Amino acid sequence: MYYGRNPDPRLPTVPLAKLFVSYRTRVLELYEAGARNFLLMTVPPFDRSLKFPADGEELERRNQLSADIAAFNARLYEMADNLRHALGHDGEYIDDRKSLEVEVHVFDVHRLYSRVLQESTAFAQTEAIVDTESICEEMEM
Repeated sequence: MYYGRNPDPRLPTVPLAKLFVSYRTRVLELYEAGARNFLLMTVPPFDRSLKFPADGEELERRNQLSADIAAFNARLYEMADNLRHALGHDGEYIDDRKSLEVEVHVFDVHRLYSRVLQESTAFAQTEAIVDTESICEEMEM
């Protein structure tokens, strides 16, 4: 399950509080259906996209996007902590199929992508990337 913010702040958005009510509701629906392991992922650093230059009139949009991403990711960690406490049990079993134990993990995609953009040689999978500042010619449309 993935919820993210629209990377263009000029487009209509759902207020963060309302978005997380919906997100939590979906997780609880999955829990009621028997899910016990959840992996929530942070939003990557879209604000570092070349679509948003670091200067000129686009700077305000980039700064707003950066703030939106930080707010979303902080709220995601908060929701994960709340879910761990709300759904946490002591290892009892309902029946042979469903454990009451719940695992809620957050994968920090934002931190991973930021590290790759900062230092592409940090990982074997990305060490061949030599330019994280220019648009790839194959990707231009």
